Amino acid sequence: MSKLSTLVFAILFSSILILNTGLVLGIEPDEASITISWDSSQLNRGEVGIARITFISNFSQPIQIYYIGINFDWMESDTFQGQDLSNNPVTIPSYGSHSFDLMLFQIPTSITVGSHHYFVGIDGTYGDSQGGLPVGFSWDSPILTLEIQDSTQKSYPELYDEVSNKLNDASNSNYDSPEANDLLLEAIAAYDTAINYASNNQFSEAITYLQIASSYIDQANQEEQAFDSQNQDQNQILLFAVIGIIAVAAIIIIFFLLIKRKHKKPKSEPETTDNSTESEPDDTNPEDINEKEK
Repeated sequence: MSKLSTLVFAILFSSILILNTGLVLGIEPDEASITISWDSSQLNRGEVGIARITFISNFSQPIQIYYIGINFDWMESDTFQGQDLSNNPVTIPSYGSHSFDLMLFQIPTSITVGSHHYFVGIDGTYGDSQGGLPVGFSWDSPILTLEIQDSTQKSYPELYDEVSNKLNDASNSNYDSPEANDLLLEAIAAYDTAINYASNNQFSEAITYLQIASSYIDQANQEEQAFDSQNQDQNQILLFAVIGIIAVAAIIIIFFLLIKRKHKKPKSEPETTDNSTESEPDDTNPEDINEKEK
C-alpha cells in the first residue's frame, strides 16, 4: 500500500539503498502493534461502523505516519478505508504510541452475516535523530476478525419474546372453535420456521415468519371470540324459546281449565225442612179437613 505521493524522492532513495547495500526496508511485525475498539458491540450490514485505532511502536526510531486504513475481506486486497495524513503526518516517538481520530467505515448490505477478516495497514517513514534521509515503509497488522450481523437482528429478540408470550397464552386458552385451533397450528408452524431461520442468521426471514405467526394468533383469537359470541346468542335464543314454550303451555293449561270450569254442571242444593212450620201448632179444625175430603 502506498499513499506517499509527496515522498517520491525519499522512496526512490530508499530503493537505491536497498539495491546497493542490501538494507531491509520496513518495520518488522513485532516492532509495532495496534489496538482497535469499535463504538458498538454489534456491527450490522448497511450501517456505519466507528473505530478508534491506537498504534504502538516498539521501534527504536521515531516514526512518521502518512496513511492509516483498514482492508476488509469484502474489499480488493489493495484497497483501504482510512485517513490520509500526508499533509499533516503523525510523528510517533520511539517506543511510543498514538491514538488516531475516530474512523468511519461503511458496511455494505451485500456482504454475508457472520465473521469477516480485516487488517490495518500503515504507510510511513522513519529516520535517525541525526537528520538522516527518511526511509519509507509499509506495515500491516495481523489478521483480525469482525462479526457482522443483519440490522434486523436487533429487532428480532424483542419480537421473538412478544410472539412467544402470545403463543403461550393462545395455547393455554384451549380454544373451542375448530377454526381457531386450525389457525393456532398454523401459528406454531410459522413460529418454528422463524426459529430455524434465526439459527442460520437469516433474521429478515425469521422476523417475517414471526410476524406471520403473530397474525395467525390474532386471527385465532378473533375466531374464538366470534365462536363464543355465536354460542352465547344461540344459548339466549334457546333460553327464550324454552321460556316461550313454558309460557304457551301455561296459557293453554289455564285456557282449558277455564273451559272445563265453564261447562261443569253446578251441584243441586240439598232440600231444607222448614222446622218453623212443624213447631207451630196446627190450628186447622179437623172437621174442616173432613169437609174438604168429602
